[in-house]
Amino acid sequence: MIRILSKGPEQTAQIGATTAAFLRGGCAVALIGELGAGKTVFVQGIASQLGYTGTVTSPTFTLVHQYDTNPVIFHLDCFRLRSPRDFASVGIEEYQRPDSVLIVEWADLIADYVDQWCWRVQFEYGADALGDRVIRIDRIGQHDNPTVERNLLEALKSLGVQIL
Repeated sequence: MIRILSKGPEQTAQIGATTAAFLRGGCAVALIGELGAGKTVFVQGIASQLGYTGTVTSPTFTLVHQYDTNPVIFHLDCFRLRSPRDFASVGIEEYQRPDSVLIVEWADLIADYVDQWCWRVQFEYGADALGDRVIRIDRIGQHDNPTVERNLLEALKSLGVQIL
């Protein structure tokens, strides 16, 4: 587990961009945190690093956004999903592909439905609720690999973020 203190949205996006180098097709990334905690900003960093030049927003009302990157990103927001039936209507199996990365905001609401979780990223408000965030990154599931997590930690240290 890696715990980081982000000092604001720009640094949260940088953390996402650094994490992008460790994502592979077929992976799913679980984002968990309160409203406004930095989940979408983190995705903005990932998408930018993977070559997306458009605007990245939370797909709260459309449920899924696709970003044409390499690998392709499917960005899902489960905030409005309240039941297994709601979730089934999204067609999650369409987004769990070997040539894409699935990034899910509010992933705790659908954890049992995704087979390929690779990373869990949790966002909490820091002491300064306006900007500081504590971000916890875990490599999980069958993809748990201490070497990959160590390499990510070293990459994050090189950003100059505070490791907790």
